[in-house]
Amino acid sequence: RMLQAEKLGAVGRFATGLAHEINSPLTGILNYSDLLLKENGEDPRVREDLENIIEQAVRCKDIFTRLSILSQQPLIASSLADIKNVLDICVENCAHLTLSESVTLIHDPPEAIHRVRGHENLLIQLFDILIVNAIDSLPGSGRVTVSAGFDADRQMVFIEIEDTGCGIPNELKTRIFEPFFTTKPAGKGSGLGLSIAHEIVSLHGGHMEIESSPSGGTIFAVRLPLESIEND
Repeated sequence: RMLQAEKLGAVGRFATGLAHEINSPLTGILNYSDLLLKENGEDPRVREDLENIIEQAVRCKDIFTRLSILSQQPLIASSLADIKNVLDICVENCAHLTLSESVTLIHDPPEAIHRVRGHENLLIQLFDILIVNAIDSLPGSGRVTVSAGFDADRQMVFIEIEDTGCGIPNELKTRIFEPFFTTKPAGKGSGLGLSIAHEIVSLHGGHMEIESSPSGGTIFAVRLPLESIEND
C-alpha cells in the first residue's frame, strides 16, 4: 500500500505539471469556440456542436485538474450529487463506442436514486472509466449493463457496471488497481484508469467490489454512503 501510494503521488505530481502545459491549447480551443459561437450561434445545429466542443474542452481541463487527487486529498464539495444525472451523462459520453451492432450498452435506471455527497464531475470521471473499461473487455461483441439503486440494509447507493467480456483471472484481481498496470495492448491503455477510479470512490467514502470469472463476465459494483446528506 505504501508503494502504491508513492506511485500514485508521483503520477499526481506529473499530472500537475502536464496540466500546466495542456491548459494553454485547451484555453485556445475554448476561446475560439466561444468566438465561433458568437458569430454562428443562430444556426441551431452549429450552436449545438460548438457547445459540445466547449463542454468537452472544459471537462478535459477538469480531468487534468482532478488528477491531482492522486497526490493529495482534496476536500469533496459539500454538495449533493445526482447519481441519475451522472449516469445519464456517462452513458451519453460512451455511446459512440457502441456504434457497432454487436455491442449493446443497456441503461435503465430507476426513476429516482438517492443523492450522495460528492463532486459530480469526479463521479462522471469515475463511471466513464468503468464503462469504457467494460466495453474494452468485450471480445468484439457483447453487452454492458449500467444499473443503480439503493441498498437499504447498508444505507448506500449502489451502481453496478456489468459486462459479458473476457473476465479477470484470479491472479490479476489484486493488481488491477495498481497504477500503470494494464492488460490492454501497447498504446491502448495507460494503466491509470482503475487507479483513479478506485481513488475517487475512496474520496467519497465508498468502496468498490469486483465479481468476475476467468471464463467471462465482470461486475464492478460501487457503493457510496448516504452519511448526513439529508441533514443540510
